[in-house]
Amino acid sequence: MTKPIILLDCDQCVLNYNKRVGDIFQELFGYKPPVKNPTAYKAVNIYDFSMLTTEENAFFKQYASGSNMWDKMEPMQGAKEMIDQISQENDVIIFTGMNPEYKHVREKNLRDLEMNIKGVVAVANSRDFNAKEAYAREANAKFFIDDLLQYFVGLQDIKTELVLLDHGYTDGANNEEQRKNIFVNHTVTSLEQVVKLVC
Repeated sequence: MTKPIILLDCDQCVLNYNKRVGDIFQELFGYKPPVKNPTAYKAVNIYDFSMLTTEENAFFKQYASGSNMWDKMEPMQGAKEMIDQISQENDVIIFTGMNPEYKHVREKNLRDLEMNIKGVVAVANSRDFNAKEAYAREANAKFFIDDLLQYFVGLQDIKTELVLLDHGYTDGANNEEQRKNIFVNHTVTSLEQVVKLVC
């Protein structure tokens, strides 16, 4: 019997992207970067990198852009438990905006963490359009869960229930204009609420 599909974003929904950025900084420079805004979305707004020279900053960005970035991410608190529960009656597909070249690295990271997922779909991000729209339309999923409103643009007419995992970002992500103009069916603020909604 075919199970319903859940499309689930990865960064800041399942895996802790921003902590990995801080960990890479510590690996390279021997200390943790100072935190200036813990509720920001972008790592560059969370951490203070102003002490780096131009050369150090370039090296840091290069080191953090390849497989080093994707192979050792830690799970968000409660993420494995969430997936264990929602995957009992559903097929969970990790739906991630990233360079597809590193999709296999991300999937290995998730498998190593024993995440009970059906697979990984990776799409290259774009500033010009919603990179997740096409597959979200094709998948015929029951739920599509993401922490960024921008990935729901253009999807207001599909049957899939759109779920914003709202972390309350304070650096412009999910701003008031987006909240007014981008449709979602549900807004939740924790992984526990995701479980209650899906199950």
